[in-house]
Amino acid sequence: MDEIYKQTLNKLIAADDLNWCEIEKKYVALSKEELDATLINGVADGFLNENDLMKIVNWATNAKVGQILFKNYLENKIKIVGFDNSGDPLFGSKDME
Repeated sequence: MDEIYKQTLNKLIAADDLNWCEIEKKYVALSKEELDATLINGVADGFLNENDLMKIVNWATNAKVGQILFKNYLENKIKIVGFDNSGDPLFGSKDME
């Protein structure tokens, strides 16, 4: 994901929608319980390679961020301002000109 877009996402998603990670000392999309369950399910599915497990965690994180953005969009807190090269929406705050 483009670094500028990541910074924009940080401005569009309230800390209340995220989870504080004591280890990383920052807000993250997945709670510790969600991360643990994601890893446990990945291992149960037969994925033992760290790279494969990271792909699953990245997918889960993107899905959670998408869920939060969708909720905020439905609540009219953010707006779609365009689309990326993959056709996915790009979001902006309602007060953006």
